[in-house]
Amino acid sequence: MIVMNWASRTAVFAALLIGVVACTGGPPSKHAIPPLKFSTAQTALVHTGVGTEVPIRVSDANAMISEFGLMPSGMSFHDGHGGTAVIAGAPSGDAGGYYHVRLTAVDGSRRVSQELTLSVAETPYFPSIDNTTFGANEYHGNQDVILATGYPMPQLSYTGTLPSGFTFKQISTGMVTISGSPGTLEGPCSSQITVLAANATGTARLPVTIKLGDWRCPLNVAGPWLDHIVVDTIIGKAGDWVWENGKKVASWVWKRGRAVVLSPEAEQGAKAAAEGA
Repeated sequence: MIVMNWASRTAVFAALLIGVVACTGGPPSKHAIPPLKFSTAQTALVHTGVGTEVPIRVSDANAMISEFGLMPSGMSFHDGHGGTAVIAGAPSGDAGGYYHVRLTAVDGSRRVSQELTLSVAETPYFPSIDNTTFGANEYHGNQDVILATGYPMPQLSYTGTLPSGFTFKQISTGMVTISGSPGTLEGPCSSQITVLAANATGTARLPVTIKLGDWRCPLNVAGPWLDHIVVDTIIGKAGDWVWENGKKVASWVWKRGRAVVLSPEAEQGAKAAAEGA
């Protein structure tokens, strides 16, 4: 009969238990669940006026995807199936810029979020202007401001030849001034340049005519510029009428050494004042 003390019996039991565990491969382990994650790029480039789809996908087909944040005008978010979604549409013509949205995927207790930046490229354009005429008087400070927009904001330049005494200066991105004074005129009565607004998406063109006024070149302009020139009542005999497309559009008189254009209404007022003098 073999007699074993308590310590010996405990050691034998532990050895037997280790052997059993080794033979059976150990206790069953819990299956590890992979983390939930997006496989979508964090940035996307789209263009105004162009139909586009930005696909969104998450690693679990059972996850539901949602979006939070301002979307470009003309585009919207659509939740799909199998862990997918899409941002689709055609950005409107004035939607250029950056848009930051937050994507969130949820499956049970698992949750993941990702930031998405939509960059909307916008072709340059000149707001509400098809062409422009700039009237400039002799010995008088003249300035015209030209604006363009787009995304990224366009750089402005010009082709053609400015009249002597004038400069073309960019005062900020998308804004230039044409300024100067013709002084004593020796060249043509008018010049034309083309202002160019360019960014990575394209180029817009704006024809600009600069008309110079002195004794040789009475200003032949119409529209808002007339009211800008006539800032007070002019007493005296009006000069010859300026005709445009078969109609009397303006006349001009001398004032302090320069030609001043009168609208038809100002012409009648000047005549009446002269007759009553």
